[in-house]
Amino acid sequence: MKLQVPFERKIPTFNLCEAFIEAVVILPEQKFKAFSRGLLKNEDFIKDHKESMYVDEKGVRHSLLLLSEQADDGFLVESQGYDYARYVAWLPRIKPYFNQQMLQLADALIREGCLHTESGNWITDFDEIKERYGITIKNGNGIGEQLLHILSSADEIAEVEMTEDSFDITFYLDFCPNSVHEKTEMSMQHI
Repeated sequence: MKLQVPFERKIPTFNLCEAFIEAVVILPEQKFKAFSRGLLKNEDFIKDHKESMYVDEKGVRHSLLLLSEQADDGFLVESQGYDYARYVAWLPRIKPYFNQQMLQLADALIREGCLHTESGNWITDFDEIKERYGITIKNGNGIGEQLLHILSSADEIAEVEMTEDSFDITFYLDFCPNSVHEKTEMSMQHI
C-alpha cells in the first residue's frame, strides 16, 4: 500500500494548534494541485480572504479552508496578512467531513424553523448560528453559500434568501406542526 504523508524528524510531539474555519474556497482540481505544489506563491483567493485569517489572543488560528472540486483532501491556511499560505496544514479527507457538518447544520435549522414558525416564515440570524453552532456565516465567506445551496434544495423549504446577516426562509406549511394552517386542519378533523 502506497501513501504520501508528511514525516517529521525527531519530534517529541506533534505541534497541534486550535483552528477556526472563517471561510471556505473550492478550487478547480488543476488550481488545487498547482497550489499544493507551490504553497509560497501569492494567490488571489488568499488575498481575498486575508482579513479573515489571524491568530487571536487565545492562540486560535482563524483560517481559510481550501477544498478541491473533485478531491476529498484540503488545506487550512492562515496567511497572517500575506497573500500566500504562510501557515498551512494538510487535511486528508476534510471535504466529506465539511459537507457532513453543513448537512447537519441545515437539518438543525430546518427542524427549528419548522417547529417554531406559525406562519411558515422564519429568519435565522448569522450571529445566533455562530453562538449556537460555532460556525461563521458571512456573505462571501463560502460557508454561507454552501449552506444556502443545501437549504435551497430541502423539501421543507419553499424559498430561502441569504441577506447581509441572516437566512430568510419560507417553509411549506405542511412541514410546520405549529402553523396556523396545520392547527386549522387539525381542528377541522376533530369536528
